[in-house]
This record gives sequence, structure tokens and C-alpha cells, in this order.
Amino acid sequence: MPAISRGGGDPVRYHPRVDPLVPEERPLSTAAGAPSGGAALLFFGVLVALAIFDALAQRANPVLGLAWSQVFTVLVPTLVATAGANLRAGRYLGLARVEPLALGLGLLLGFVGYFPAAALGGLWLRVLPRDLVERFPDVSRLFEGTGPMQVTMTVIAIGLAPVCEEIAYRGYLQRTLARALGPGLAIGLGALLFSARHLDPLRFAPILFLGVLFGWLSWRAGSLWPSIAAHAANNAVASAFALTGAAESSATAAPPGLGALLAILVAGGAIVVALAYAYRRATPAPPRPEAYAEPRDPLLPSGPFLPGLVPAAIHLLALVGIVALALLLEGAG
Repeated sequence: MPAISRGGGDPVRYHPRVDPLVPEERPLSTAAGAPSGGAALLFFGVLVALAIFDALAQRANPVLGLAWSQVFTVLVPTLVATAGANLRAGRYLGLARVEPLALGLGLLLGFVGYFPAAALGGLWLRVLPRDLVERFPDVSRLFEGTGPMQVTMTVIAIGLAPVCEEIAYRGYLQRTLARALGPGLAIGLGALLFSARHLDPLRFAPILFLGVLFGWLSWRAGSLWPSIAAHAANNAVASAFALTGAAESSATAAPPGLGALLAILVAGGAIVVALAYAYRRATPAPPRPEAYAEPRDPLLPSGPFLPGLVPAAIHLLALVGIVALALLLEGAG
């Protein structure tokens, strides 16, 4: 570390926090540390364990319970994991700015991607046991009810859910896995865990397909905003079908034939591939996974989870979630 003399006295050494013009002097352990692949799997285990509270909240109130779940069992654990690892949340979770063209193409890919995903879902239902299909309710029933509840559900589906889920899965989980496995395996495994966490075997295949698409979009751009846009567009199409009754009428009608499903899958997939090619040309080479690991406090180690690094504001937010869940359960009772 360089030193300067203070008028003939003892030399004074620069400190990383005091001298920001010399970033290379920052210790490598604090500049490059990040959670390991094991930390990513532990994080997913926490999300799975919290699913029991999802069930309680959504049984008390299906719509408000879903909003509670998105914030307090998806987003808050992600903020805890990132802060506890001494990482800057905005950078590590992928909330960097992105070019408008990439954002627009991401939105379009989410819209078009709904149709091959739906066709894949139809093919998936054909191979599942019939009793399993009949046992699980149609998620479009969440849009039933009064006008205000339909509006609330639409806002959750298009606005809240894409932000929370992308930050958790394509932000923390995929980026942490990428350091250990590389981007390709991280996208695939992240999508698999994303689909599994929905705990819905009927939608497993289409959610897996969309998880891969969203994961590739966020990796390629180095930002979550294109995948958030794609996720929102996909949910908007699904919400429109549910609100107009198209989902219910299709459920009571005869299911599409094998030929129709394959035609939609092939045609929709071809359009997705063409748009993905345009998106690839519109985005630069993605940054390396370690480029996102910037310590929140350069004087402390980053990587291992330290509970004491979690800010009081996040503890307060978690407490608000506990109180909100108690109110939901009391209201249901």
C-alpha cells in the first residue's frame, strides 16, 4: 500500500475507504467475495420452508395472502440474504439500468412467450394422471370475485409478482449459482427451482420454460429489468384471459388436440427464437458473475452470511410481515 510523508514525520498510508481513487488497493477478499453455490441452495431451502406461511396467508385471503407471500416470503428473504452477505443489493440483484430496446424486446418476448408456454402446458397435462389434474384448482379462479378484488389481483400479477420473483430467482439465486456453475447451468437450475417452488405440478413445464426464458434475458442484459418486463407481459396475457372468462370457457370446453398444441408450440417457439436473436444483438456481452459482487461496507468481509449485517430496517419489515399475517388470520377466523 503506498505511503506519503507528512512534512518529514511518519508516513501515512492510504485506506481504501479514505482514498477511493485507488480501488486496486482494496483488499481482494472484500472486493470479490460473494455467496457460494451452497448458499444459493440454502436460500432456496428457506423459500421452501416459508411456503407453509404462504399457505396460511392465502387460505385466510387468497388475493391479499398472495400479495403478502410475494413481499414477505420471497422479497424479504432475498434482502436478508444479500445484506447479510455484505453486498450492495442494487448491483448484486441486477437492478442496473438497461437500454430501452432491450427492455422493449424483453416485454415482447414475454408476451409472445406466453403462447408456446401455454401449448407446452397443454401437452404436459396430457401426460399427467387424470386424478392429479382434477385434484389441483385452476389458478384463474383467483380472479373471481368483486371488481376491486379483481383489480387488486391484476396489480399483484402484473406488478408485484414479477418484481419480487425476478429479484429472488434471477437476481440472488441465479447470480449466486452462476459463480459456482457458470451461467448456463445456473439458468437451467434456477428455472427448475423456480418452477418447483410454485408447488403446482400442473404448471411445472410451462413455468420451467418461462424460467429459462427470463433467466436468459436477465443474464444477457446484465440486468433484471428485461426479465421483469417479460414476466409482467406474460402475466398480463394470463390475467386478460382470466378476466374475460376465456380461461374458464376453455376449461369447460374440449381441450385442444395434439396437432393444435404442437402447431402453437412450433409457431410460437419460432417467433420467440427470432425475437431472442434480435435481443442478443441488442445486448452487449454479459458481465462475468463476479462483477456483481460489490461489498456494501468495504471494511467488512463479503460472502459468508453474518446476521449482524442485516439492517434494522429489514428487521422492521419482517416484523411488519408477522403482524400483517396475524391480521389476515384473525380476519379469516
